[in-house]
Amino acid sequence: MNSEPWVVRLARSMAARPALVAGCWLLVVLAAVSQIPSFTEHETPRTARVEGSESAHVEHLLSTAFPHLGPEAGVIAFHSPTVTVDDPRYRTLITGVALGLQGDPAVQRTVSPFSVAGRVSADRHTALAGVLFRGDKDALQREAPRLQDVVHRSASLFQREAGLEAEAYLVSYSGVFSEIVAQEQAGTRRAELIGVPVALLLLLLATGGVVAACVPVLVAAAGVLVAFGTVGALSAFTGFDSTLETIIPMMGLALGIDYSLFVVSRFRAEQAARRTGREPPSPAAVREAVAEAMRHAGTTITLSGVVFVLGMSGLLFIQAPTIRQIGVGAMIAAACTLLAGLTLLPALLALLGHRLEKGRMPWAPGRSPTEKGSPRCAAFARRVMRRPVLVGVLTVGALCLCALPTLNLRLGVDLGVPAIEGQAVGKGQHIIEEAFAPGRSMPIEIVYTTAHGALTQRDLDAVDRLGARLAQDPAVHSVDSVATLTAPGAAPVRATPASLRITSKRLLVSADARSTVLSVAPVAASDSSQATELVTRLRARIVPEVLADAPGARGFVGGLTAAHLDLSDETTGKLWPVIAFVLLLSFLFLVAVFRSVLVPVKAFLMNALGTLAAYGLTVWVFQSGHLAGLLGFTGTGTGTIQAFLPLLTFVFLFAVSMDYELFLVRRIQEAWRRTGDNTEAVVEGMAHTAVPISAAAAVMTAVFGSFVLVDVVEIKQIGFALAVAVVLDVTLVRMLLLPAVMRLAGRANWWFPRFGRRAVR
Repeated sequence: MNSEPWVVRLARSMAARPALVAGCWLLVVLAAVSQIPSFTEHETPRTARVEGSESAHVEHLLSTAFPHLGPEAGVIAFHSPTVTVDDPRYRTLITGVALGLQGDPAVQRTVSPFSVAGRVSADRHTALAGVLFRGDKDALQREAPRLQDVVHRSASLFQREAGLEAEAYLVSYSGVFSEIVAQEQAGTRRAELIGVPVALLLLLLATGGVVAACVPVLVAAAGVLVAFGTVGALSAFTGFDSTLETIIPMMGLALGIDYSLFVVSRFRAEQAARRTGREPPSPAAVREAVAEAMRHAGTTITLSGVVFVLGMSGLLFIQAPTIRQIGVGAMIAAACTLLAGLTLLPALLALLGHRLEKGRMPWAPGRSPTEKGSPRCAAFARRVMRRPVLVGVLTVGALCLCALPTLNLRLGVDLGVPAIEGQAVGKGQHIIEEAFAPGRSMPIEIVYTTAHGALTQRDLDAVDRLGARLAQDPAVHSVDSVATLTAPGAAPVRATPASLRITSKRLLVSADARSTVLSVAPVAASDSSQATELVTRLRARIVPEVLADAPGARGFVGGLTAAHLDLSDETTGKLWPVIAFVLLLSFLFLVAVFRSVLVPVKAFLMNALGTLAAYGLTVWVFQSGHLAGLLGFTGTGTGTIQAFLPLLTFVFLFAVSMDYELFLVRRIQEAWRRTGDNTEAVVEGMAHTAVPISAAAAVMTAVFGSFVLVDVVEIKQIGFALAVAVVLDVTLVRMLLLPAVMRLAGRANWWFPRFGRRAVR
C-alpha cells in the first residue's frame, strides 16, 4: 500500500469515510461563505497603476506634496436644455448643489464654475463645478454611489422648488470605475445564471444521467465557494481587486467541472469493468474503482493543476497590482477546485457507487462506459492517421488562416465607458463630451517640480511656456495651471510668486511650494489612441524641450491616460520574458512527467498555434468590429484590443490547453507502455478520452462564452478569447493535429536520452 502514489492513498482515505469527508466539506463551505463579505468589504479600487512607473510617481507626488487636492478630483456636470447659467434659478441650483456636496465628510471642497474661467460651455447651458475629495481611493470608490445620490437628491430638491428642468451628475475616476465594477458584477451574475444551467445541460447530454451530470457541478461550486472564502480570509491582511469577482467563478467553474468530469468518466469505466451480471458492485469494489480512477485521472488533474499554477505564476512578474492579483486569484481558484477534486469527489463517488448511474436519459446507452472506449472515436482516429500529412497540412492551414488578423493587432486600453452610458456617471460623462471635450473629466496631470527651493519667477515662466505650447497642440482641449487660471471674463496675466496666494492658483501649488501641477484635458477620450499619443509626445518631446531652459526643473506626466500607457508598456514589454519563463518551467515539468522530449515540444508548438488563432479571431471580432450586433457591443471605441489581453489570455490558454494535452497524452502513454504500438496507443487514447474531452470542452466553452454577455468590453474580450481558444484546441488541435503528428513521429514520440532518464528518477 505504501508504494502507491499519494493521490491513490488519499483517494482510499476519502473513500473509506465518505460521509465524514462530505460533512467536513459542508462545514468548510459554510465557513468559506461566511468569509465572502470580508472580501467585498476590503476590495481595493480598480487601478491601472504600475509600480515604479512615471504615472505612479506622479500619483505619489500628488498624494504627498498636494494633500489639499485629496486622492483625486472630480466635477459635477450641470446641464439645462431650457435655460442658461444666466438664469438666477439655474445659478442658484448650481451653487446650492455644489455647496451641499461640500458639506459631505468625503469632500474637502467644491470649486464654483463662476469663480474660474472655462467652466461654462459656449452655449452657457452646461457648467462644471470642481470637486476635491478627502480620504483614500479605496474608500472613495465605495463612497461613489452614495455621493452620486447626494448630488441627485440635492438637484431634485432645487428643481422642484424652482420649477426648473436641469440635470446634475457627479463624474470622477472613482465614480466611473465604481459603476464599471457594478456592471461587471451584474454581468458576472447574469453569466453564471446562464452558463451554469447550460453547462449542466451539456453534462446531461454527455453523461446521459442526472446524477452523473450534477456531481461535477457540485464539486466545482464547492471549490469556487472555498476560493472566495480563502480570498475573504486573506483580505483581512491584504486587499484584492474587484476583478477577482469575475476571475474566480470563470476559472473555478471551468476547471472544477473539467477536472471532475475526467475523474467521473474514468470511475464509471472502472466500475463497469468490475460489474458482474446485474448485481451492483460491492462497497469494496466501489472503493477500488475510486482508487483506480484517481490513480489515472486523479494524477492527470493534479498534473494539470500544477501546470495551471505554473502558467499563472508568470503574471507575478508584472509590476501592476491588478494583474498580479488576477494571477493570484486564478491560482487560488485552481487550487481550491483541485482540492475538491482530490478529496470531496472521491468521497461522493464512494457514497454514490452504482447510484451514479441513476436518472439515465432515454437517449443514453443502457450501460456505463467500458474498457474499450468509444468505437466511433477509435474509428475517427484511424481515419485521421491514414492521411496524417494531409490532415496536418489542412489543420495547420486553418489555424494560420484564423491567426492572420493578429498581424494587425493594435493594443490599447478601453475603460468600458459605453457599458455605463445609462447610469448617472455615464450621463454626466456624455454631457461633458458634448459641451466640452471627452477628455475633460479625466485630464492628464503634469507635475512640475524644482530642486532649488520654492518656485521662482523663472519656474513660473517655464510653466507659462509649457502651457502655451500645449494650448497650440491640436490634441489638447484646455490647460489649467497657475499661469492660465483666471476669473471668468478676466484677461490672462503673468503668473508671479505673489499671485500664487490667490485661492484658485494656490490649489495647484504643493504644500512646500516646490511643485505645481498642470491639468491637461485632451480633445479625445482619456482611453483613446489620440490621448495616448499625446502622453507619448509630452514625455518624449514637449516637456523636455520646454524645460531645457529651466535648470533643475523636472516634469512628470501622469494621470489615467499615462497610467494606461504605462500598463500597456509593462504588459507588452514583459510578454516574451513571461512566455519564456512559463514555457521553460512547463517544459521541464512535462519532460519529467512524460519522459519524452518530443511530446512537450509538440505540445508547446500546437498550443502556440491555437493561441495565435484565438488571438486572430478576437482581433477580427473586437478590433475590426465584426459580429458586433450578435455579441452586443458597438466596438471598443478605440479600435484596439485590451493591452493586457495577450498576456492574460496566453497564460490562461496555455494552462487550459495543457489540461487536455495531459489527459489525452497520458492515456496514450498508458497504452504505449502496455503495447509498444504507437498507432494503436493513439487510437486507444482517443477512444477513451475524446468523449470526455469534448464534453469538458463544451462545458468550458459555455462557462467562458457566457461572460461575453457582460457589458464591459474587457470581460467580453477575455470570455470570447478563452471560449474560442477552447473550441479550436479541442476540434482542430486535439482531435486532428495531435493524432496526425503523433502518427508521423512514430516511436520518436517516446524517445528520451539516457542521461535524462537518470535525472528524472
